Amino acid sequence: MKTILHSLLVATLFLACSQTMYVNTSPVIPRSELREPDTVYRPAIDSPKSYDIELEWKAQYHPEKDTDTDTSKETRGMSEPDSPLLLMVWAADFCETETQRNMTYKILEPQGSSLFEDRVQGNRIRFWDLSFALRETDKVHIRRRIEFTNYALKYDIRPDRIGEYGKDSGFYRFYTKSEPFINQTDAIKDTAMAIAGDIKNPYHQAKRVAEWIKSHATYTYPVEIRGATEMLNSMQGDCGQYSFLYIALCRSLGIPARLVSGFRIIDEKPRYHLWSELFFPRFGWVPVDLTADDAEFGALKNGYLVASKGMNISLPLAPEWATFENSEVQNQTTPFMQLATIVSRGFKADTETFLKIH
Repeated sequence: MKTILHSLLVATLFLACSQTMYVNTSPVIPRSELREPDTVYRPAIDSPKSYDIELEWKAQYHPEKDTDTDTSKETRGMSEPDSPLLLMVWAADFCETETQRNMTYKILEPQGSSLFEDRVQGNRIRFWDLSFALRETDKVHIRRRIEFTNYALKYDIRPDRIGEYGKDSGFYRFYTKSEPFINQTDAIKDTAMAIAGDIKNPYHQAKRVAEWIKSHATYTYPVEIRGATEMLNSMQGDCGQYSFLYIALCRSLGIPARLVSGFRIIDEKPRYHLWSELFFPRFGWVPVDLTADDAEFGALKNGYLVASKGMNISLPLAPEWATFENSEVQNQTTPFMQLATIVSRGFKADTETFLKIH
């Protein structure tokens, strides 16, 4: 009898742990003045493939030595904390897009997170304050497991069918502005104009810029200093640097452009990846991946998982004292969001990330 009861209990626990949970994965609708104009021509969507991906972030924290506490506070510009321990974590919550659908969460740990909507760039942001947990353990982790169907996407763009930009709109001004990491310096503007030459059509301009970067740049990783300016100076960088420069050059030509942050699944392994999107009137947001060998302009193969879109994303509850010298946040924003964005105080940490397909 005990054996039967034990088996039933184990089976019940297994079912409870393996059930999917309700997490809102619907797209976030930006504010009205930042919504994209209506589109007429849609891309081809095909080659569906199902994925079951687990993403985990782990950290083991070590208290800072008492002897250098005051010095470290002064160096990092901190005010005297109410509590010596602080750990705040933000993560992009995965939403449904044109290429990722039927998204369900199987695991979301730890519990007790808060959820915010970024209605500027259309992201959903999950937040954990794990400061209290540090008083009980020196090990913390965030674990998510999601199932979804991913599709390949391809635009068939007729350049003569691209409409006119509404240059007075909030949408157009927002996605053509100069901002940190994609600054439109004089050097960037001059380079963009030189590449484009006499070309006026935005599709042909964007394609010419993409070809120029691919023929002049060399892929390198890691990167010490990030940003379009540094990439232009060195012409060496990773997928993020390629994207920063491409976005800055396209914006300088008056083409709305933005960053896409997420993961690309290669040989059944998810890998961190960044790419770009351009907006063409009547067509919508068109993808451009400059560092994937098999990528085509205006197309994505299946296996791209979008975490967030845009750059310099505002983070709710981020402390004002956090800078890139002591955290992964500055001016209460993060350059882009993928797995985890951290602000910590009073501890040093050894961190690990795990990405795997079940």
